[in-house]
Amino acid sequence: MNDLEQINISENYCTTGTNFAGWAIVVIYEDLSLPLNQINIYDGLETVPDAITISLDNLNVLDVEGAKIGFIAWEGDVSLSINESLRMNGYLLSNPPLNPATNAFNGTNSFTGNSGMHNMDIDVYYIQNTINIGDTSATIELTSGQDLVMVNSIITVLNSQLPDASIQLADQVQSTCFSRTVVLEYTISNNNATDELPSETPIAFYIEGALIAQSVVGETLPIGGSVNASIAFDIDPSVPEQFEIIAVVDDTGDGNGIISEISETNNTASIDVEISNDGCPIFIPQGVSPNGDGLNDVFNILGLYDVFINHKLRIFNRYGTMVFEGDNDLKWDGSANRGPNPSSGKLPVGTYFYVLILNEIDYGPRSGWVYLNY
Repeated sequence: MNDLEQINISENYCTTGTNFAGWAIVVIYEDLSLPLNQINIYDGLETVPDAITISLDNLNVLDVEGAKIGFIAWEGDVSLSINESLRMNGYLLSNPPLNPATNAFNGTNSFTGNSGMHNMDIDVYYIQNTINIGDTSATIELTSGQDLVMVNSIITVLNSQLPDASIQLADQVQSTCFSRTVVLEYTISNNNATDELPSETPIAFYIEGALIAQSVVGETLPIGGSVNASIAFDIDPSVPEQFEIIAVVDDTGDGNGIISEISETNNTASIDVEISNDGCPIFIPQGVSPNGDGLNDVFNILGLYDVFINHKLRIFNRYGTMVFEGDNDLKWDGSANRGPNPSSGKLPVGTYFYVLILNEIDYGPRSGWVYLNY
């Protein structure tokens, strides 16, 4: 390498008396935060007396933002600019004022902004407007009508910094009796990504292919980030008791997205839902044993309390005398609060009869027996 510095004392190898020498080292390094970046290198000294065309056939364009092309070339003369150009897929590239479209080889360094590089060019151009997502090849064209240029290396960098939105649903929806409104909890994640997921990314919810609700990601998600949210929507009466809800992130409601992602296969989640058109079931036990063991210490009617909040429960002994009356705030624990001895404490072991008045439309009274034991 030291000999390259002795150009002033080397012998004449060209009949014109012009001697030059140069060397270049291309360093490729890995950035672990950008695992999908693509680097393509054309490394081979080739002259451009008129034009050369180089084809890149191993591309996989996932994203165009930040895509660049750079080259190292020798003998670029700023004073010779006849038919000098650099094209990518037919698009004329320029980086004025340092690299005008008509003088691509002019002894400049795009990284430092320097000119007068002793006929050496180290230039870079953005090419996001010359390629498209999904492209697998590209064509590079260089022309020079007078200046004899030698191209050392051409490098393309495709920046694959992309989000990767996914959606997960809770194990079950939240619903209440007397209503066909359901609440669905979900999580939006940006795992396996190389870029943040922007806020306002759309979310669509479907039943049997019909759009029923829409939402958006409420905040920008960093790489590896996630956010929990919920949405409530009314289920049309025409929907059967059992149905499936499908949720899709990055969906504007017509099956189309607005975000380029690393993977488009993990944007969907679904959940099976059942809503009874008959309302709320009630399960009435046939025994109560208020002995303090924590089991059946009260007459616990499942599906009654905090659902039928206006109900009345009346307990009768075998003679037809009402011995207890309760409501949503008072469960029967085997004691009396009505009848001839309302404060007599625990009632004797035996069979008792109940009348349950639900006080809701379409729900008639329920009656039956219950055995009290200790």
